[in-house]
Amino acid sequence: MDIQQQPMEAPRLLSGWMMGSAGTQENHDILWDDVEHLPSAAVSFLLIALPLSLLLPVMANFAGNAYGNRIIAGFIAPSWERLLLILAWELLMVPLLAGVAHLAGRFFQVPVNRRQAFLVVTLSTIPLWLASLALAVPSLIFILITGMVALALSSYAMYRCIRRLLAVEDDCLATLFCGVIMVCALPAWTVILALVLIH
Repeated sequence: MDIQQQPMEAPRLLSGWMMGSAGTQENHDILWDDVEHLPSAAVSFLLIALPLSLLLPVMANFAGNAYGNRIIAGFIAPSWERLLLILAWELLMVPLLAGVAHLAGRFFQVPVNRRQAFLVVTLSTIPLWLASLALAVPSLIFILITGMVALALSSYAMYRCIRRLLAVEDDCLATLFCGVIMVCALPAWTVILALVLIH
């Protein structure tokens, strides 16, 4: 794939990969091959992490202004300073977790370069970013259930990424690798949830 075409192709490729839209194994492999050829960590960060990280601050502001106390007592739209903090924390998580993936690769003796580490993290975080759309519904239970489902999907997506992008064939090793990253990701996302809901 021509590198100049990749910015336009990336959303389609990632959408097809996440939603399982490929009807055949051949199409599925083509999607993976195209995703694997995103040229750099910066491209995956700019095309995936940056735009999707904007969802949560936007939805938190919308929910606070539209629903407020209907979600949770005392919930209001976060200040602009807090919204910027949420965005900054989301973006900071990507290189931090990519660093964790790189260290995990060294520990488990799995070759992981910078581009692969960023791809694993950004692709597997997509369900969690999209879960912020649940703030459009004024129900704390719905929001929490959506978050838990997104967390499960994120774990599965990370497992798939490790198997495919890092060529880890052993199920146990892939599961352990995934577990190390998720253990570090959970506290970070808990902080983000607290920044959104607690004032």
